[in-house]
Amino acid sequence: MVAFTRKEEFRRAHGLDGDPVIDGIDAIFAQAEALTDPNERAIHAIRAMRLCTHSNRTEIDNRRLQKDATTDLLTGLKNRRGMMEIMERAIEDMRRHPSKAMVVALVDLDGFKAVNDSCGHHAGDDALVKVGERLESVFRKSDIICRAGGDEMVVLLPLEPGEGISKAMVKHKARKSLEGLVYWNDENQPFPVGASIGMSFIDGRVLTDDPAEEIAKKAIEDADQAMYADKWYEGHEDNLEGGRADMRHPKNIRLQKARQLAIETGPDTTFINN
Repeated sequence: MVAFTRKEEFRRAHGLDGDPVIDGIDAIFAQAEALTDPNERAIHAIRAMRLCTHSNRTEIDNRRLQKDATTDLLTGLKNRRGMMEIMERAIEDMRRHPSKAMVVALVDLDGFKAVNDSCGHHAGDDALVKVGERLESVFRKSDIICRAGGDEMVVLLPLEPGEGISKAMVKHKARKSLEGLVYWNDENQPFPVGASIGMSFIDGRVLTDDPAEEIAKKAIEDADQAMYADKWYEGHEDNLEGGRADMRHPKNIRLQKARQLAIETGPDTTFINN
């Protein structure tokens, strides 16, 4: 039976066997133990501490870079890359546990361009931050809010075995969270922010053999198509008399109602452009 020292037990318990930094520090201390001059031993100890400090800084820097690469700097939400990584991991998990699933809700912000153009980019930035915060406040802790790019948000809702969710409820939660998010320009005109929402479903029981990345992309595309139908009067996206500004489009109906409500209630706690 092999007997291990406490140091060896610690390294095995924490997965440090073969770690080049730890091996380097051990080598320096082994050299120090062979020295009789206290000053030389102190110098070797300092070298070991410097090596350890450099290693910690490098690991911290690497973690920070990895986080920055998957995080939207404005909102602090996962960006598109971070979103795709989460979806791909979830899909691989579904291959092992087919009874799991995920709902993908694409939330496209309506009225955002008007806010940017009429109230300034600072108002647009504020809107993106507030939308992220509001969505996070109404969904579960296990749900992940992402900024896919521009004025598109994605809500990832993982489902455990036997767990279900209503698409109508998801839409209601998202739209309800944005109520009252209105921006006012210098002429005291209101510009509400709304949402068109499309959803898709990734079912672990019917996954194809395609790579996880392709399945994730297909889910986003399906949600995007559903969002498009939620935004425009189907079959008449551009050929109505007023084009995309025609008030028969669902997006415009929702924004007009929000605009009218803002006029009736006035600029109370909403954002005012200065």
